[in-house]
Amino acid sequence: MFEKIEVESKLIPAGKSKAQRIKSEIRIDPLTGRTSRITASRGNDTPINFDDPPYREHVRNSEKTCPFCYERLEKTTPTFPKEITPEGRFVYNNSILFPNLNPYGRYSAVATFSPTHFIEIGSFDPDMYVDTFTNSISYLNAVFTHDEEVTASAVTQNYLPSSGGTLIHPHLQINAFVNPTNYLKELEVSSRNYFINESSSYWDRLIEEETERGERLISIRDGLVWLTPFAPRGFLEVWAVSQDLADIRDMQASLLRSLAEGIIAVQRYYKDKGKNSFNLAAYSIPKASLSYRLLIRMMARTNYVPWERNDRSYFEVMLGEAATDEFPERIAQDVKKFFQEG
Repeated sequence: MFEKIEVESKLIPAGKSKAQRIKSEIRIDPLTGRTSRITASRGNDTPINFDDPPYREHVRNSEKTCPFCYERLEKTTPTFPKEITPEGRFVYNNSILFPNLNPYGRYSAVATFSPTHFIEIGSFDPDMYVDTFTNSISYLNAVFTHDEEVTASAVTQNYLPSSGGTLIHPHLQINAFVNPTNYLKELEVSSRNYFINESSSYWDRLIEEETERGERLISIRDGLVWLTPFAPRGFLEVWAVSQDLADIRDMQASLLRSLAEGIIAVQRYYKDKGKNSFNLAAYSIPKASLSYRLLIRMMARTNYVPWERNDRSYFEVMLGEAATDEFPERIAQDVKKFFQEG
C-alpha cells in the first residue's frame, strides 16, 4: 500500500575532495497516486522566541482597526439574506458567523472564535473550537437545506498572515461548494474509484494498515484516527480521519470536543518546534458516505517573522509537487506526547 522510491545524489562539499551521497525519497500517495518528496533539510527556520515574539507589535497595532473585534463587528461585517438566516448572522456562544466579504463561491462565510483579538498558538480553549465548529455546522445545514446543488464543504483556518490569512483575529472560513475545489474532487473521485475496484473504503483500509504498522499512528480517540500522512503535501503535516463519518455536520458535541483537543495538541507540537503559523482544513463530502471518510488536515507554515524562508518553493509552485524535509514517521513520534498531555 505504501510505495516509495529511494533516490541518491552525489556532490562534493565545499572545501572537500571526496564525494558525498545525499539521500531523498519519492513517496506515492496510496489514494491519488500523487508523488511528494522527502528531501534533506533545506535549512531550518529560525525558531520563534515565544517570550518575545517578533509579531507582538503588529498584533498590538492591528487591534486598533480590526473589523472582527466585537466592538466593531456589527458595523464592519456583512449579513446574510433572510433565506439563509432571518437574523443576518449565526451566533453560538462567543462565535459569530457572517458572509465572507470576498467570497470564493456561492456560499462563503467567516466565523470568529471569541472577542479576544489574538490567541497564541497552542493556547486556544477547546470550547472556542467547539463553539465555532458548532456555529459553522448551523450555517452549513442552512445552506444544504436551501440549495440542493451544494455537494461538498470545507471548514478551514489560516493562522497568522504567513499562512495566507489577512487578519490576526482568530477565525475559520466556511465554504459550501456547488463547484468543489480540485482537492475535494480528487478526494471524491479517488475514493469512489477505490471503492468500485476493491469493494471497500480506502479510508477503512488506511486506518487498518496504519494501526497495524504504528509507524505514523499518533492516537485513536472517539472515532478519530490521528496520524501523519505517508506522502505529505506540507510541512509537519498531521491528519485526523473519521472512522465512520463523511461530513462534519454529523459530528456530535462530544466528537467536536475531541477534535478540538486534538487540534490544540498539534498546535502545541508546532509551538514546541518553534513554529507559529499553520493551516487547518476539514473536508466534507456527504454524498460519498460509502467510499469517503471525513478528513482533517493540519500543516505548519512559514514562521511569521520578517524575511523568513517561505515553505513553498519552485518545486511546489512551478513543478506541482510537494517537497518537505521531515519524515512523517518521526513527526508522528514527536506529536504523540502532546496528545498524551491532553
